[in-house]
Amino acid sequence: MSTFIIVAVVLVVVAALVLILIGVRDSRGGDPLQDRLADYAARGEAASLEEIELSQPLTERIVYPVARKLGELALRFTPQNALQVTQHKIELAGSPRGLDPTLLWALRFIAAIVVGGLMVFLMSIGLDWPWSRKILVIGGFAVFGFYLPEMLLTSKIQRRQKEIRKAMPD
Repeated sequence: MSTFIIVAVVLVVVAALVLILIGVRDSRGGDPLQDRLADYAARGEAASLEEIELSQPLTERIVYPVARKLGELALRFTPQNALQVTQHKIELAGSPRGLDPTLLWALRFIAAIVVGGLMVFLMSIGLDWPWSRKILVIGGFAVFGFYLPEMLLTSKIQRRQKEIRKAMPD
């Protein structure tokens, strides 16, 4: 049973790291496939669409689309008002690295699972607590993981607003 928990925690941590990397990546602002087509056309090389698409990094072809789909799944369980508030907060933060509400909500759910899973792992290592206390601690840390991306975004908003106030003339 403990081997299963360890494997599950490792998989969740890897998935969370991938989603976090997606969230903090720089946004190019354009369609990467169209950019590659323009590059090949400028060089005069003849290439098929399949060759061009396979020349893209793995993250652009597979990881980002999967994370976007997970974010869309998270949006199904998120109220519309919360999405509007999240979009407003992202705008206040200066849209850090192309972050959008879909990705932020996906990160919130993944962070809750990762932090909760990490606590399950730590509890299985050897704390001799009653199950009720373990469940309470795991649940508390999972809630903390859910609100962690929101706290980081709020911190970014406060830093940006402070920089804007400092930049204003007296």
